[in-house]
Amino acid sequence: ATALGIDLGTTKTAGAVFAIVRNMKVKPRHVIVDANAVGGGVVDTLRDLWREHAREMEGCEVLALDWSSSASKPLEYDRKIDELFWRFRQAINPQAPLEDRIALPPDALLREHGLTFGMLASQLNARKYEITERGRIKVESKKSLVKRRAGSPDVADAMVALLHQPDKPEGWFFIG
Repeated sequence: ATALGIDLGTTKTAGAVFAIVRNMKVKPRHVIVDANAVGGGVVDTLRDLWREHAREMEGCEVLALDWSSSASKPLEYDRKIDELFWRFRQAINPQAPLEDRIALPPDALLREHGLTFGMLASQLNARKYEITERGRIKVESKKSLVKRRAGSPDVADAMVALLHQPDKPEGWFFIG
């Protein structure tokens, strides 16, 4: 909800997400929720709703994304956020093997949700990165980026979060 510029609060956000997923004809396998800060409450509330409506939500799991958690490749990245942003960077590289590439949504689709390709591209290009003394990739923190650019990269974060892989990475749906 934050990626779309809406701040509903924990319970209302969870309710809105639940209503969206409940009304989908084909349920996603996972709903990825940014679990940092107040997002943990959204995760808990959604999981409660999922249990209460287990039959309707069968096959769809709420997946918490903790950006500050350990990377799956700790020799290459400091944290999960570093890994996901770097993987996203590689996935949109036109030189990457075709099976590893992803495409950004077209401007027309983004505009349907009050966004633009320019906004997305600007946010994706804004984060700086460095190679640490241990040889790991580390992206700029959100706090530093917001301070430097005076704006939150919520849309970019939502796109990058889609690369968060649960055990079975298929049928993802992200609400940030």
